[in-house]
Amino acid sequence: MGVCDPLKLTVQADTWAELMEDIGQTLDLMLKDLLKSNELERFLRDHGWKMVGGAPSVAGRDVRFDVPFIPALMRPPRGSQRSTH
Repeated sequence: MGVCDPLKLTVQADTWAELMEDIGQTLDLMLKDLLKSNELERFLRDHGWKMVGGAPSVAGRDVRFDVPFIPALMRPPRGSQRSTH
């Protein structure tokens, strides 16, 4: 299971490889939704980030967000599942 507290996202998969792929897909879909609803710039600003070069146009193009992330294994509380943060 992967947990991102700042973005309030949790992703679960059967294998490590699937989890890494699913995290990337989840981030891509979340950012696409924010772009389509014209909320991306506000979302980035609210999280202390800024867009460089302006927002991509969604008209007639397939936009792909490739967000780098560094997984960190967290020690689970007693009786809990191990998770990646």
